[in-house]
Amino acid sequence: MPNWTVTDAEAGERLDKFLAAADRAGSRAKAVDALDRGKVFVNDRELSRADAGHRVAAGDVVRLWIDRPGSAKRRATLGQRRDLPIVYED
Repeated sequence: MPNWTVTDAEAGERLDKFLAAADRAGSRAKAVDALDRGKVFVNDRELSRADAGHRVAAGDVVRLWIDRPGSAKRRATLGQRRDLPIVYED
């Protein structure tokens, strides 16, 4: 699980902007998605999308749990395993 310690130069940045750096999540959309899925922790406290505007302080430890169990999107199923079987077609 990657983690970063906020430096004095980064102090005061919004959490989503901090995570959007190329060496972290890579974009603000990915950062917000990680917040939606409960993958972001600041000082061992889980944060959500409502905390995207949280200002980080120098010394904060930000962690991104990339492969957190249960946080993946469900894949759409097609073909034989579809949710609604077709009973009759014209």
